[in-house]
Amino acid sequence: MKKRNFFRLLVLLLVAASANFTLTGCDDDDSSTGVDNTIPTISNVMVSVNSGTATAITFTSNAASAEYWTGDVLSFSFQANDDDEVTAVKAMAGTTELYNQTFEGSAQQTGLTFTYTVGSSDTDIIITVTDSDDEVATYTYTVNVAVAVTENSSITLGAQENVTGSFCASIEGDVYTVSQVASASNQEKVDFVYFYGSTNEATIASPDDEAVATITTFGISDWTTKNSTVFKATTLGESDFNNIGSVSELEAAYAEATDSYDPNTRANHLTESTVFAFATDADRGSKTGLVLVEELTANSTGSIKITIKVMP
Repeated sequence: MKKRNFFRLLVLLLVAASANFTLTGCDDDDSSTGVDNTIPTISNVMVSVNSGTATAITFTSNAASAEYWTGDVLSFSFQANDDDEVTAVKAMAGTTELYNQTFEGSAQQTGLTFTYTVGSSDTDIIITVTDSDDEVATYTYTVNVAVAVTENSSITLGAQENVTGSFCASIEGDVYTVSQVASASNQEKVDFVYFYGSTNEATIASPDDEAVATITTFGISDWTTKNSTVFKATTLGESDFNNIGSVSELEAAYAEATDSYDPNTRANHLTESTVFAFATDADRGSKTGLVLVEELTANSTGSIKITIKVMP
């Protein structure tokens, strides 16, 4: 009898334990339920330069960049968003604080603004947004500082029978006569030679161009240094040329130029308002540039006036 009662008691205990385990396993009171795991964001980001028209910034993988000139004043506006609550927004440029504000009670903060004056070096502007769960989103806007091109304006070159010099150093903007390029030190600087021929007409060529070698008055066959300049054609107009001021713009224009000159050692059949591209010899730094033909007087006694924009 005692064994039977003990067995019943054991069964009851096992049933009770099983019931308790089942109730515990079905408990819906999970402390993680309802936790906000959404990262905050920024949107409607706009930037204006020197109080000009504002333009939208598109972030890719939370990053964006643009080029500006030293001294430009950039005005930023944006809003911070979260599905719970935005608690803090901060903007830094290096160690300089541009914006720092805390908030409470709202999932969206609009009308956020700050300004930044462009310095002399590239800078990352980092915007961070924190929400009530201490989740942080970081956005980086890289301000690239524009580098100005070297511009040599209104340079006149004479054709082969003109007393004005036919030889040009594109980087320095200097012009040399036949007697001056007898010096090897000046030969090393010459990137352009101007001539006018019956076949090529108005032409700016490389010192190592075959057609240039046939013009005996130049005496180039006696040179110890003949730089190799290459030329490309462009579809740029005069206004396009005038609007190019930075090295990055110059490089972009060169990249879009075409290998239409054959051979590429001369830019021929030039006319007024023509814009062509060039790249200097490796010994001259492989610098890219553009040339605008301003004025042109035909024939071998004529001349050409050009403006050069080249990498510094």
